[in-house]
Amino acid sequence: MAEQSRMNIINGVASLLVLACGVIMSSLIGALLNKAKELIQTQTDYNISFSDQPVWALGFAYIIPGVIGIIVTVVRAKGGYIAHMVFSILTLLVMGIFAIVGIIALGALASINPPSCSTLGDSSAACSEAESIYGMGVGGIVMIVFGWIFTLVSTILTGILACKPQIASGPTQFSSQPYPTKPF
Repeated sequence: MAEQSRMNIINGVASLLVLACGVIMSSLIGALLNKAKELIQTQTDYNISFSDQPVWALGFAYIIPGVIGIIVTVVRAKGGYIAHMVFSILTLLVMGIFAIVGIIALGALASINPPSCSTLGDSSAACSEAESIYGMGVGGIVMIVFGWIFTLVSTILTGILACKPQIASGPTQFSSQPYPTKPF
């Protein structure tokens, strides 16, 4: 009983960390897209509208299992554990793909040098903008990786908790027998 209670608390903490990673990642991606849009519009006459798309909602892939995990920690229902495990497995698959794509994109972003970021003239403002975009991209990938790890931990704990028998506090199905049974 005490072991199951401790595992449930650890699952709640892991779910809270998954939720935090989702919120931070949504904030970072939203700020990253706005900063990239501003930088591109100041450097060229090209009007880009990808920051108007809800790409920042990618953080909801962690927010939803995090919230479900916190609710299940309080409720302790077997069906809730199973629902949390399903959402967590889907999140692990989707965010694993996004982590790989993000790492490839960061590698490509690190290899290009913006035309305004050269050693000639005073272009330190454009260089710092490009560096801040890269830094936010790295932060987003770090949040994806941490969220993925916490989701994996939470999924494993939820699977264990879903498979353990629930300890009933009231009368059991065997208590209505007319005479007690003795083990051999």
